Amino acid sequence: MEPIGHQRLFIDGKFVDSSDRYEIRYPYDEHVVGTVARAGETELEAALVSSATAFVKARRLSRAARASALRHISRGIAERRFEIERAIVLCTGKPIDYTRGEVNRAISVFALAAEEIARFGGTYEPLDFDPLCPNTRGIVERFPLGTIAAIGPFNFPLNLLAHKI
Repeated sequence: MEPIGHQRLFIDGKFVDSSDRYEIRYPYDEHVVGTVARAGETELEAALVSSATAFVKARRLSRAARASALRHISRGIAERRFEIERAIVLCTGKPIDYTRGEVNRAISVFALAAEEIARFGGTYEPLDFDPLCPNTRGIVERFPLGTIAAIGPFNFPLNLLAHKI
């Protein structure tokens, strides 16, 4: 299988390199299959600032725009599936059949999330369980809370991050 080469960081819509790199070794024979730029304090700060700036814009997006973005991610994974599968196999040693299933699942996760956005509106919930509040209802609304940091595990690196996103 062809090596994955050097992978840069993606910060604020651009690929960024760093002088600190680490080697990715294929678990079965320990040969180097690629390198990855390691984020330091400067890159972390840039990523956090970029995320906070993006959140200000993203929280105002309509449901249609959010659904469109999720469909775009789903299509992007599908279009790059062979590249992604190769990277997962080489970095984790996972068998290709399991890896294909993981990539298919991630494609579905984003496609389903796009569909669910249309159903995630405000709902009314009964609150009349308190005798002092007869015929009372509350409105439940879903809205973005802000930037998150997530650590992806090695065993399902794409799919478990897709669920977090």
